Amino acid sequence: AGPSCTLTAAAALSAQNSRLRLLGNLRNLTQVQDVSSTALVQHTASLIALTYHPEEITLQALPNIHSILNYIISGAKKSPLPAVVLKSLLDVFNVVLPIASSNSTLRSAYPRASGSQILTTSQQFTTVQADLLQDLIGLIQSDAVVGENVFSITANGDIRVRL
Repeated sequence: AGPSCTLTAAAALSAQNSRLRLLGNLRNLTQVQDVSSTALVQHTASLIALTYHPEEITLQALPNIHSILNYIISGAKKSPLPAVVLKSLLDVFNVVLPIASSNSTLRSAYPRASGSQILTTSQQFTTVQADLLQDLIGLIQSDAVVGENVFSITANGDIRVRL
């Protein structure tokens, strides 16, 4: 609990705020850009880069992430993407699923919320993510991929794909 702890906490908060702003900027870009394979690949790469450090992703960032994922997945239905690009989005789900389902994360984000409000919020985030994930898996399975796609969820909740 010395000065270095304060600096670390301040640095973590700064990183989280920066990440939230950058995700917001990327979300704004998805609202105004036409859907093209090039734009989808660029936004996928940006989203993966912005979610690379899970400790910098807060609950407040999830709506932006969901919106970006929706843009990419919806766009991929119109402008097909290589399966490898779509599969890379699974890493994003591995980052955001634990955030939305963590009771302690929700409690700290909504300290005055009742237990039922926390549960409802968690269910809403989880439902959105499950719908997006189902659409993504459908796209991956519909793509002409050599080999058989096998999806599994590990004990810690990570989603794995085997070709």
